[in-house]
Amino acid sequence: MTPAKIAIIIPTLNSHALLGHLVASLQAQTWPDWQAIIVDGGSGEDTINYLQHLCANDQRFHCFQQEKRFKGIFGAMNQGWELVAATPAWSQAWVLFWGSDDWAASPDVLATLAQQLDRFAGAGREPDLLICRARYAKVDAKGHRILGRRSSFKTVGSYRWSVFLGPTPPHQGTLFSPRVRQRLPFYADGFELSADVDYFLRLSRFADADVEVIPMDLVEMSDGGVSGQKNKQRFREVKMAYKRRYGGFWWVSYGMRYAKRAADAVKGRITQAQKKD
Repeated sequence: MTPAKIAIIIPTLNSHALLGHLVASLQAQTWPDWQAIIVDGGSGEDTINYLQHLCANDQRFHCFQQEKRFKGIFGAMNQGWELVAATPAWSQAWVLFWGSDDWAASPDVLATLAQQLDRFAGAGREPDLLICRARYAKVDAKGHRILGRRSSFKTVGSYRWSVFLGPTPPHQGTLFSPRVRQRLPFYADGFELSADVDYFLRLSRFADADVEVIPMDLVEMSDGGVSGQKNKQRFREVKMAYKRRYGGFWWVSYGMRYAKRAADAVKGRITQAQKKD
């Protein structure tokens, strides 16, 4: 049985001030056999120097300049996917996409994932996606993490039906298998913020799409990234993705998506109020 392989694709752009938390959380992992593939979108000297020093001192980090044919952050991710497919040592790796301001939730999360992947391999099964939880977080002035709401995914019968009911998997909390990369090898063009939503919706076209949910916090995501600053554009892009998938019935699934989010937000406020009392 081939041991599990995990490749983490990380787009960067002038991110040297943010990367420290991510790098430290990876280097602290109890399972050491991961690879980090950094695709840089044209950073300045400070970030380039940081990345060169990082790759020189830890050979699990690999840095590539983003090619002009790949546009934007999802283009960087597509280039990372292409690099994985073209590199024999990585071609059978499971892939994670983390931002430069994300970090591993605990030192043993990759070890837990590797155990799960080895279990699937031993059973002769390869799900399309392995879905964990992601959690929003902030780092205060003293470097302490302040945890916020979780982003998770629950299956209700098939993956196709689960996605129609509204939610899509948390992007940074999802591992993509070699099998799913053969089915859908790239994120679609035309999205600046929501190509991940479009990808998960397109996957639901496959009646046999196979996903596995692990109730574990995998990653902590910085609260306040670019998508949170462009809400109107994100809503437009998500709407476009649902229209592409469901045609005239797009509004049903789209409406359930945001109804659930609103309910989760109210539930979170109630929980916070109860904790204060």
